[in-house]
Amino acid sequence: CVATSAALIGALFGLTPDASALVGVALIGSFVGQDSIARDVRKLRPSHGFELQAGVLSEVATPAGDLLYGPADGAAAMANAVRPLLNAFPSADVEVSGGFDSRAIVAAIPRDLRRNLCGFTLGRDGEPDVEIARRICAASGMKHRVIAPVALAELDAEQFENLLADCAMSFEFGSNPLSSAIIKLVGTQNASEARFSGQNGEILRGFYYAAQPLGASGGRRLAEALVEMRVFGNDLADPKIFHPDPYRDYRATVRRRLVDQLLDYGSPWSTALDRFYLDQRMQRWCGADTTNAIQERRPLMPFFDADLIASAFATPAQLKRANRHMSRLITELDPELGGLPLDSGLRPADLRQPGVATRLAGLSKFARKVVAKATQK
Repeated sequence: CVATSAALIGALFGLTPDASALVGVALIGSFVGQDSIARDVRKLRPSHGFELQAGVLSEVATPAGDLLYGPADGAAAMANAVRPLLNAFPSADVEVSGGFDSRAIVAAIPRDLRRNLCGFTLGRDGEPDVEIARRICAASGMKHRVIAPVALAELDAEQFENLLADCAMSFEFGSNPLSSAIIKLVGTQNASEARFSGQNGEILRGFYYAAQPLGASGGRRLAEALVEMRVFGNDLADPKIFHPDPYRDYRATVRRRLVDQLLDYGSPWSTALDRFYLDQRMQRWCGADTTNAIQERRPLMPFFDADLIASAFATPAQLKRANRHMSRLITELDPELGGLPLDSGLRPADLRQPGVATRLAGLSKFARKVVAKATQK
């Protein structure tokens, strides 16, 4: 049986919830690998599809291209990823913040086409993120709208409970319902048909490289440290809500599976991190939210373009580290936007310089030593 809802399949066949899979959600904020809420129901694997022949349904690999090799020109790949989406939706909204990813999308849009667009930012007037986004839109000739976050505390108890239950079910129990509730409430304020999103922009700047020895060959100890300190820390549920004995056993199982997944990607360690983040974190964490959002609007996500991902994989990890590659890309596409400060106060045009990147890499090296000491203890 194939469906877009594992919960529906589980109900159809009377399957019980998968306790181990749910503990995985409690540890990392999304299902691990191909787990689902229902026991014996598995998600389709990455780069696979279903084939029906003579009444037999089979899971088969689909041609996905080789993401390890691609065009070296990141700016061209970025522009080529954005423009077809803009041609299809010339009046789409653009999520704009004080960071890198949304700025790269705006920079990739030809200036004469930005006048038809509206940027929006979640926040309140006066906040640094909002003010930087306003400057980006003003420099681009775009309108700008500020959407104030809806306070969950304004809902009464029944409204709050119903909202969380609705989010848990609509997101297939695979996403933090509190985060999903905020997204849903914000979505009601922004009724645009389509919007550009910077999801997966991290693959161009390797934010998950922090304190990691990128050229290392990997190894179980390194993978275990990453899982404990980074993967388990994203959306961790309080362990006190679980019975300690089965929770301890399930946790050990989830930890071992995550470590095995990391090691399966081989070396160097930077490639393993790239593949793990794309195949596991993004396809489960971002995928759950995006699949649900498609029911209400068209999310436009250029950073998932196959050629752009291939370009990111073809770029050496040391160039992506400290945001050098993304800074160079933004400045090449639009020098004016490259000269505007980020929410950190630094400018992309400065960050592409080796001197700044070297100093940031030095801080990263110091952080690695701190992590190593903590791991030894």
